[in-house]
Amino acid sequence: MSDFWTPEFNITHRPDGTILMANADPLMGYLPTLADYLDKWAADTPEYDFSGMPR
Repeated sequence: MSDFWTPEFNITHRPDGTILMANADPLMGYLPTLADYLDKWAADTPEYDFSGMPR
């Protein structure tokens, strides 16, 4: 097993010369906004303040 991402892509060549490339693997789950991540990180690590320094 590799520690690096080994992407697979679907590639489509259009008649006008356009090349479309899409990741073949689905995206992992994610939160919709940065603010949601800040709330999650604050809940997961209450011993740290917003700068990441221990209190």
